[in-house]
Amino acid sequence: MHYEQVTTTMTDPLYVKAAQMLVDNDAALDKADFTLKDLKGKKVTLSELRGKIVMVNFWATWCAPCRVEMADLDSLSRYFAPQGLVVLSITDEDMFKVGSFLGGAKYFPTVLLDGDGKVHQQFHVTGIPNTFLFGRDGKLLAVAIYERTRRQFLEMLSKTDLHQ
Repeated sequence: MHYEQVTTTMTDPLYVKAAQMLVDNDAALDKADFTLKDLKGKKVTLSELRGKIVMVNFWATWCAPCRVEMADLDSLSRYFAPQGLVVLSITDEDMFKVGSFLGGAKYFPTVLLDGDGKVHQQFHVTGIPNTFLFGRDGKLLAVAIYERTRRQFLEMLSKTDLHQ
């Protein structure tokens, strides 16, 4: 690799350490579990969704790329729900702000509140939007950092047994 007069190899100790951190983070996500409340106070636990394909999307009301993704996540959620897709939209904002933002809109994915940010930390979320796709067995299949298009979400979902 060469960039701006910096040269390194794939065996550079810092590269090897960073690559191992990514492997470790992905392995930790395979064991990830959480329980959060939705906007109506109902608890949702990730591990109880085994047998379903789960897309976990981290977002916020102030995030323009997140708002762009919402329409695609909504339509994909509606289309694939009969085949077992569950989309969980997780925000660290408070219920009143999120409720006002949605304003009674018919947004199909389940919106979950992570007010203390513990789930954001568990998933190593440092920027949004971030989307994680889990298979029916609970294993991590794909990660999307930053905004994705409908086509890109469909590419992620192609790693599952869902069919169009």
